Amino acid sequence: MSYHLTETQAMDSRMKTLLMIRDEQLAADFVTALGAVNPVIYAPMVTIEWVNADQPIPAAEVLIFTSSNAVRAYCKATEGRSAKAICVGSITAKAAGNQGIEVSKTYETVEALIADVKNDQDQYTSILYPRGEVVSVDIAQALSDTDITLTEAILYKQTFHDLPQQGINEIESSPVVVPILSKEIAGRFLEAITILNSRNVTIICISPAVAEIFKDSTGFTVQIAPKPTRAALIQMVQVALSA
Repeated sequence: MSYHLTETQAMDSRMKTLLMIRDEQLAADFVTALGAVNPVIYAPMVTIEWVNADQPIPAAEVLIFTSSNAVRAYCKATEGRSAKAICVGSITAKAAGNQGIEVSKTYETVEALIADVKNDQDQYTSILYPRGEVVSVDIAQALSDTDITLTEAILYKQTFHDLPQQGINEIESSPVVVPILSKEIAGRFLEAITILNSRNVTIICISPAVAEIFKDSTGFTVQIAPKPTRAALIQMVQVALSA
């Protein structure tokens, strides 16, 4: 799916294209919040599918959310909102709050969450961890040497795709700005772009951990949001699109 360029946009060869490679629904929400006038190309490298929606959701005192997808999946599977949540990232925390879930703590990284939970185990006797089939950090394994009872609930499936042709065409013909929010997608995009004859690609990463995927690569510009938040990412994308 793509937006057709207006006559004004087509005449302005300097205007950069926003290339969105996230799940299309999440990408559309991001584009709406961005409010840019630049042309937009949707070339999703992942789609999200809800799974196990009819399985019983175990009770727990605390929820761990590491993504807004996990929040959405959990809230589709149950009406329970009494447990407090600890979240990774302001985007995730905002999604939980919007669903009526009280967020007690927010962390910038999964590693920071794990370290804090280990240091304060008495506060986390039972945890429910709604997640997708693919995770970048195995929280259950990381907490396996504690006395915490952690239950995982796999509630969504990520299906990964090669970079769609419309994305390839845009990268090889126009200057593009690509926001990236996960290490998994970063790695897959790097693999795709390495073999392309890119014209002018600016990658905006939400965190240093995501940017680390590109550290030994050349042929494009990598920038990092000053904070791992949606607002900071949007601001950087706006600047990159107007540069």
